[in-house]
Amino acid sequence: EDGIIKSAMGCINTLEHSGARALVDDLLRQSAVDVGSDRAVAEWLERSSAQIATHIEDQRQKQVEARIFRMFNTLPLSSRQDVVRDLVGYCRVSHKESSGLQEVALSSW
Repeated sequence: EDGIIKSAMGCINTLEHSGARALVDDLLRQSAVDVGSDRAVAEWLERSSAQIATHIEDQRQKQVEARIFRMFNTLPLSSRQDVVRDLVGYCRVSHKESSGLQEVALSSW
C-alpha cells in the first residue's frame, strides 16, 4: 500500500499522504476487499496493478482539469474566447502531429 501511496503522491503533485491514503482506501472499498485482512489486501494489490494505475491517472487528469478551469476563470471575460480559440487550434495541430492523441471536442465552448 505504501508504494501505491507514494506513486499517487508522485503523479498527483497536490496530493498529500492522507489524500493518497484515502484514494487507496476508496479503491479497496470499491473492489469490496476485506481491509481487515492484510492477505486479502496484498493479493488484491498484486492482481490489480492496472486498475490502480488507471485510477491514479484518472485522478491526476481530474486534478489537471480542475486547475485549468480555476486558471481559466481568473482571465477577464473578454479574453476567454480568444484563449479557447487558441486551445482548439493547438489541439488540432497537436492531434495531427501525434497520431496517438484524440482530438478534443471544444466546439461547445
